[in-house]
Amino acid sequence: MTFIEGKEQFSRPQLMTKVRIVQEDNFSREDELRSFGQLLRQGKIEKISGGRLTVSDRISFKLDTHAVG
Repeated sequence: MTFIEGKEQFSRPQLMTKVRIVQEDNFSREDELRSFGQLLRQGKIEKISGGRLTVSDRISFKLDTHAVG
């Protein structure tokens, strides 16, 4: 959401909605919660005020600006 949509902050429901849209297989609620928890534990996303989240510097995804547009 940060790299593609330019949103510096987002909620868990916003993130999980995007995951469901791009996920080809059935992605159960249990899978969603497990994946979300893993991202938090690995420090790839961080909680900020008001129940919002942000991407940390530890995330391995980096947008290749040559591939966009």
